[in-house]
Formats: sequence, C-alpha cells, structure tokens
Amino acid sequence: MSVLRSAVIGCGGAGANAVRRIDPLRSELYLMNEHRIQGYRMLFSTKDDMIAAVTSSPDVERPLTETEKSALHVLEHHDLVFSVSGLGGFYGTFGPVMLSTLSKRMIPMVSMPFSMEGEARRIQAQRGLNRLLKTAPWVMALENDGILKIAPNATMGGAFAAVTRVIKESISWMTEFFTPEDVVDVLNALKGSVGVGLGEGSGMESAEKAVREAYASPWLRDTGRKILLMKGGNEDDLAVVESIIEKRGGEPVISSHMAGGNHIELIIIG
Repeated sequence: MSVLRSAVIGCGGAGANAVRRIDPLRSELYLMNEHRIQGYRMLFSTKDDMIAAVTSSPDVERPLTETEKSALHVLEHHDLVFSVSGLGGFYGTFGPVMLSTLSKRMIPMVSMPFSMEGEARRIQAQRGLNRLLKTAPWVMALENDGILKIAPNATMGGAFAAVTRVIKESISWMTEFFTPEDVVDVLNALKGSVGVGLGEGSGMESAEKAVREAYASPWLRDTGRKILLMKGGNEDDLAVVESIIEKRGGEPVISSHMAGGNHIELIIIG
C-alpha cells in the first residue's frame, strides 16, 4: 500500500500558528507569509504577485507569476495538499484563493473571523470564501464565533486554540487514513462549505457517546454527505455510528475504520 504524499501550507498568521502544531512526519509543512519563520519552508510570495493572480480574468492567458510557480512546485509533487488560514487578512485570504486556482487537489481549511474583529475583515473573509467555493472541491470553513456559542466565557485565545486543534486533527487523521488511491474519492466526497466534529467514548455505549460528542460541535451539520473516520471499537460499533448519522439526516459517503480496543475516537466531516 502506497503512502499518501501530503503537504500543508499555512497562509498568514493563523495558518502559521496551525502549521506549528501539525506533525511534520506526516505532511511536508510550508508557510506563505510576509515574514520568514525560522525552521519552516517558505513559499516565495509577494503581495503584487498574489493580487495579480487572484484578480486576473481566467479567460485571459498570461505568464505565471513567480509566486504561482513556487506554489505549483509544491502542489504538483503531492497527492493531496491542505491550505490552512484565517480568512480576512491579506495572506490568509489571498493565499488559499490563489492556491485553489492552481490545483484541484487542494483542500482549504479556513476559519472565519470573530464578529468583534470588525465588518471590513468579515466582508473580505466572506469574499474569499465565496471565491474558494467556486474553485476548491470543498472547503472546511469554521466560524470562530461558533466556540463562543457553546463556551460563552472562552477567551479569544482559547477559541483560536480550539479551532486550530480541530483543523490540525482533521488533517492528521486524513493523512493517516487515506492513501493516494483514495484521493479522488475524498475530493469528490463533499461539496461546498463543510463543518467537522470530534468525539470519543469508552465503556458502555462508547459509539453512541462518541457520536453525541461529535455532534455537540458548533460546526457539524446534521444533514448532508459525511466523511467518517473512526479508531477503536469493532465493525458493530462502526455500524452504530453510521446508523446514528443517517438518523440525523446525514449520509456517510466515506467510512474508514481502524479497529481495536474499547475506546472509540472519531471525526465526522461534512
């Protein structure tokens, strides 16, 4: 079985913070940022190049910018690439938009700004998300405000950390579960803007506990197509999880399971 060649590109400040938490043994890590960060591969980028790339008409032929050439070198040498960013800032917005126009094997994972960050940042973030939804296979888009709905006393730093953890775990699990042969199915499994939920459970009804915790996520929708990744338990436990998802209106289009032990962990994306 061949091993998935994956890369993660952190765009902007939030992307850089997320990349620092991702296992470098599973994915090659890159940053696209205004400032060089010691110890990380940096993609060549200039603001002028990025503006030219995202504002050019797709119907007009033009030579690639040096920034696009640098990004293509990474995109073309991996089976699957994830971009990570917080939409609203320059690199966090324009980075994933540019990357998604260069490759269809790139999944953007983005956070939307807190309401308290202001209307201008929100408008730019929404424009960026709209562009991504037109070019990327699907986009994991997480509202930062979602954490405040379930934990109203959370600090902004704590909320940022929670969003970053979910994105990090989603990438880590997908790179662990999938092979190069799975990539096309993964890219076609979902569509549009999707959410995610993490859950775990032990003891009696461990599968039910794990699903309940996953659906307590502020981002996971009941309905729609789902990617289900599960560790622990047995085939009967997997069937229980799938059945609960279906009863809530979801459709597990990819279910992948690593059996073993009584403790169950799962991620549901969709």
